[in-house]
Amino acid sequence: MINKMPEKSFPAFGPTRRAPALQDGDAVGVVAPARWVEAAEIEGAPAALLGDRFAIRLAPQLALRLHQFAGSDADRARGLEAMFADPAIKAIVCAKGGYGSPRIVDALDYELIARNPKRFVGYSDITALLLGIAQHAGLETYHGPMLADVATGLDETTRAHLMATLTDTPAPAAAETLLMRATVLRAGRAEGRLIGGNLTLLANMIGTRTDFDTTGTIFFLEDVDEPLYNLDRMLVHLKRAGKFAAIAALVIGELRDIGDGAVPFGVTVEQMALELVGDAAIPIVANFPCGHTPYQLTLPIGASARLECTAGRISRFDVL
Repeated sequence: MINKMPEKSFPAFGPTRRAPALQDGDAVGVVAPARWVEAAEIEGAPAALLGDRFAIRLAPQLALRLHQFAGSDADRARGLEAMFADPAIKAIVCAKGGYGSPRIVDALDYELIARNPKRFVGYSDITALLLGIAQHAGLETYHGPMLADVATGLDETTRAHLMATLTDTPAPAAAETLLMRATVLRAGRAEGRLIGGNLTLLANMIGTRTDFDTTGTIFFLEDVDEPLYNLDRMLVHLKRAGKFAAIAALVIGELRDIGDGAVPFGVTVEQMALELVGDAAIPIVANFPCGHTPYQLTLPIGASARLECTAGRISRFDVL
């Protein structure tokens, strides 16, 4: 592994700024900061995800392979930096996740990234980079679909909401349709910055230079292919680290492929969420449209948001 970030303290989570919106004809860069990508996985995916409004620029590093990674740690870090440094590139979308982002998050030149603001999109393993860039470059980052998702199927509302978010064009119908999937566990109203991502990555960031402050936030979590006991273990770890103590709202994504053991764990994820928060009078939502499913809202990490829930549904979710 490479280790470029200097040994000094950083603020847990400072203010973020929003990079300029995409315009028709702009170039969008595609990077692979984690696992390598088969050409067939993303063949036709840029057009399927982003339409024909933008020029697509594939990072040269996409063709590299080292074990399960898209090149060495240095290759992936420098490839991402090159996309930020290129003035012709106006936004960056990840090809896929997998594993590898935590290996490069401390090696990035965050001053370079801050000088070249652009919208950066991904999720899952990319959570490490979403929070790293938001924290240390002060830029909003975007928890949203990647090119590899096209092959496994994405709902049209997901694509519409991604495009709306990247271009600052409202898409109320897509957002409303996606939000109807959510289950309200506790009604209420909250305002706060959006922070969150993949539960496994978040648990592994505690105690590192990309640890995060959840005070006053709308805290969202998602994961895939985990047994219930492991989800509980990670959630308890976050609770012990104080991550639920002062949040404004808790949002659990649509968890996919969640298993159980021969001896049932006996508690659902919804019950875990209610237990974590206790009697705190804050909104709690499950099955929120984010994560490893065809139904994803694109969520700007670091942005202020408002969440209002009645007993039956989310009545309002706005990025401010």
